[in-house]
Amino acid sequence: VINNPDVMKSPGNDDSYIIFGEAKFEDGGLGNLAEEAKKFQKADQAGETTADATATETTEGEKKEEETDDNEEVDETGLNPETIEMVIQHTKASRAKAVKALREANGEMIDAIVKLTG
Repeated sequence: VINNPDVMKSPGNDDSYIIFGEAKFEDGGLGNLAEEAKKFQKADQAGETTADATATETTEGEKKEEETDDNEEVDETGLNPETIEMVIQHTKASRAKAVKALREANGEMIDAIVKLTG
């Protein structure tokens, strides 16, 4: 919406007009949206302590899994060493994770990278 616009007809063209003024956006009935957002924020704050505890447990489990993956020897037979290196470079994953992803992707480098990054 432009309140108090200055409208001028474009010279030489009967169908063109130039409009000067400050464009403002009206909420169009979105006034209740802020109230709804506040309700969700209150609900989120009440559930934060439970979510934080669950997230901490999950993170600790993932760290333990990563440590075991990184420390174990991996069988690279049947996989191209250059492909393994490319997966490691693109995903910053450990060698064990790269080999595991390549095995699950049947040696397809792109599929392994997508699996590790997405």
